[in-house]
This record gives sequence, structure tokens and C-alpha cells, in this order.
Amino acid sequence: MKQASDDKAAKLAAKDYMGSFAWPTVLLCLVAVPTYWVTPILVYSELLNGWVALLIMSLAAYLSYTVLHESVHGSIAGGRSSLRWVNEGCGYLAATVMAIPLTAHRHEHLAHHRHTNQPNNDPDHHVANLLASPLAAVRVMIQGVATQYTYYFKHRWSAGHFKQNTILCVEIGIATGLRLLMLFINPWVSLALFLGSAMASIWLIALFFAFLVHKPYDRMGRYVDTGVVIAPAGLNAIMTRLWLFQNYHAIHHLFPRVPFYQYQRLFNRIEPAMRANGTPIRYLGAADRSPASHYSNASR
Repeated sequence: MKQASDDKAAKLAAKDYMGSFAWPTVLLCLVAVPTYWVTPILVYSELLNGWVALLIMSLAAYLSYTVLHESVHGSIAGGRSSLRWVNEGCGYLAATVMAIPLTAHRHEHLAHHRHTNQPNNDPDHHVANLLASPLAAVRVMIQGVATQYTYYFKHRWSAGHFKQNTILCVEIGIATGLRLLMLFINPWVSLALFLGSAMASIWLIALFFAFLVHKPYDRMGRYVDTGVVIAPAGLNAIMTRLWLFQNYHAIHHLFPRVPFYQYQRLFNRIEPAMRANGTPIRYLGAADRSPASHYSNASR
């Protein structure tokens, strides 16, 4: 009864963080996406060093995934249906950077939410092998991108509307076309920048958005399948922002419509409910202050 009561209180608290138009996410989109596509041009013009450009593009791609991810869940427009075009527009723009269509990623990612940590059903479960070896990391990154396409074509293409499938094809065409144009302008530099930034950003996304917050990948249940990672007080604010608030990823799985920049605030309000329901909460650099009962609920 106590757990059910805490869950009800958490749901009521979460409503205070949903429904507003997510201006920070739109601004993130307007910074990250143009930065990614302008950077190679600066290198072609010899206005920017190639190694610096690689770092910038990797960071821009890492930031762009947050925009794509928020668009998947409709949390950019919030509760304003009249602004859904902004939600979709930001997602489509971010998708050009990631070379992962919004249309495909939405179906793959929502399946991950429905089947989190289920080996045979969670399309992201392969990320559990990310740190097994360097070769395993490469396999995870390749599979991570390939799965976005294969999952859609296997589970959605034949049942999807003609319009939806057409949009997917247009997305693929635009993302591919932009890269081919850059390759035509300067083949070797473009290849190095696109491949290098893709590998770096995909690895970072797999590590921070999936591996660290879902490991050990053996717990299933709404409160227990995803965790929270907290650094010592003086460092947590910095870590949280570098991590784009995904160290509070359990909040996202509990309430997917809450914008990413609100995760910490909501966590601070509902932490007792999360503890009572068994959410794994890890403290870096200190003994784990979460009760042992966090792990006893995993099999419920």
C-alpha cells in the first residue's frame, strides 16, 4: 500500500513538470544542428583546424541526440498541439545530424521503453556489451545505428501508412544527400569528419544514455529497470549538465513527457517514492546510501 501511495504522489508531482513548451530544447536544436553542418565548411575554407572540427562535430552530434530523443516523446511541444510542428521540426533537423530518421527512431525507442532490459524484446539490449572489449564497442555502435532502420522495416514498414513510409524515405534521402554533397566538395576530409564524429558521439550516447543507467540490464519493472547516478554535492551540478541530465534517466522512464532539463528537479521531489519502489540510486565516490531493498524489488 505504501508503494502504491508513493507512486500516486509521484505521478501528481510529475504533472507540474509536463505540458510547457520546451524552449531550452529548441535553443539546443538551433545551436547544435547548424554547428554540425557549418563546421565542415569552415574546414574546407581553411578557417578551422580539422582536429578541432572533429571535436566540435562530435559534441554537436552528442547534443543533437537529446533533441531527437525529446522529439520522439513529444516533450518539446508539451501539451500544446498547435506547436507539434516545432516538436517534429526539431526532431527532423536533429535526425540529419544523427543520420537516424525521427520516423524510425520513434518506433525503435518506444519499443525500448515497453520492453526495457528484456533480452529478446528490448532493441537496445545489445548496449549491455559496450565495455566488454574494443571490438564489442565497435559492434555495439554499428548495431545501434543499423537497428534504427531494421527495427522499423521489420516491425512497421508493412503496417505503416504510405505517408509515414514516404517521410522516412525523405529523411534518409536528405541525411544521405547532405553527406554526399560534402563528400563531393572534399572527399577525404569529409569522410574523416563524418565517420570520426559519428563514432565518438554514438559511443558517448550509448555510454551515457543507455549503458550506465541501465546496467546490469537484469532488472525489469517500472521503477527498477533504470537507475540514477549522483556525484558528490560539489560536482553533481557539473556532471549533471555534461551528462545532459541523463544521470537521472530513471525519471525519464517513469515520466517520458518530462523535458530532460527538469529531471533533477522532479527527482528532488519524488526521491522518497523512488526509493520506496526500489529505484537503484548510486552515489559516486561514497558508500551507496540507497537501502538494500532497492534490489529486492527487481523480480517483482
